[in-house]
Amino acid sequence: MIKKIILTITIIFAACAGYFFKSQSLVVQRPSLEKLYDVPASIPDYFEIEEEFYAVNFFASWCSSCRSELDDLAKMKKISGINIYGIAVNDSENQLREMLHNKAELFKKITVNFPLHSLSELNLNRIPRILIIYKGDVIYDHTGEVNSRILEKKILPILKEIKNKSKR
Repeated sequence: MIKKIILTITIIFAACAGYFFKSQSLVVQRPSLEKLYDVPASIPDYFEIEEEFYAVNFFASWCSSCRSELDDLAKMKKISGINIYGIAVNDSENQLREMLHNKAELFKKITVNFPLHSLSELNLNRIPRILIIYKGDVIYDHTGEVNSRILEKKILPILKEIKNKSKR
């Protein structure tokens, strides 16, 4: 009898764990270029951006996740050719130089002086955060570290779709 109870509990636990982990996985779908929201005008105006598509990365030198994602952002740029504009949050130029001493080419432009009211427009409550912008619309918004899994499953398919659409 005890063996049957233990077996039943084990099966129920395994089924629940399988469901939980399945629901937590990244679902790969056809990339969507649908607009999530308008890019706040302060971003392209501040950087004087005239490109059709680009990325904006919010980060800080004191943020360990921001430091960790630099190699994956470099890979994203190398594969896709996308320009990345950096907005350092609560940071200083000296700390940024130290953080980016061998990765300065990663960003087309970086600022530590981005207007604070513009950050509040974006509801920026956590970093790192990356926006992919296409034709003035934010089509991808990710908060948290960009790691190789997110890059491969989410971001690169979107950037590939943009390149394919631009060639038509």
